[in-house]
Amino acid sequence: MAALFKKLAISGTVLFVFGCTTRSQLRPCDFFAEDNGWTNLSRCYREIPKTLGHVDPNVLPLLPYEADTKLASIHLFDGFAYVDRDGAILIRGVMMMDNGADPFIEGLVRFKRDGKIRFANAKGEVVIPPRHDGALSFERGHAKVCVGCTEETIDEYHHYTGGYWRCLDMHGKIAEQEKCNP
Repeated sequence: MAALFKKLAISGTVLFVFGCTTRSQLRPCDFFAEDNGWTNLSRCYREIPKTLGHVDPNVLPLLPYEADTKLASIHLFDGFAYVDRDGAILIRGVMMMDNGADPFIEGLVRFKRDGKIRFANAKGEVVIPPRHDGALSFERGHAKVCVGCTEETIDEYHHYTGGYWRCLDMHGKIAEQEKCNP
């Protein structure tokens, strides 16, 4: 291998093979900006092993970043995701709310992976592990979660049916049910 690089260096050829992605390998995404509505980009992000993916640097200036989290939401083939300003996809499988990515509420966002709901912070860190089949967003420090429920869709609306519902605090600990009922 070293001999190959030495040969290429002598011939003046520059080789960028390892870890490089060509523009043709970029996958499409959509994003929503208040002033332009939905925008579709045919070459937006690439899959990178052992990561959640990375957005092309040419796309980053187009994305509308949230002031509080400094993240932008994009829609990929497998659902919504949050991206940082460096292009790293931090959270994938973000739940949908009002035809867009579920927003961060009280610093946390819901997302689904491997059939279970988790909560992550704006750094992409999972702060409540995947034990629930359904969950509502946090409100006043608590969230309703269910085990054994199923998600149903009627037209464009999603809701949960069945299962056992309980109340969680911001640390994932079970709280009194009254905390989740205003």
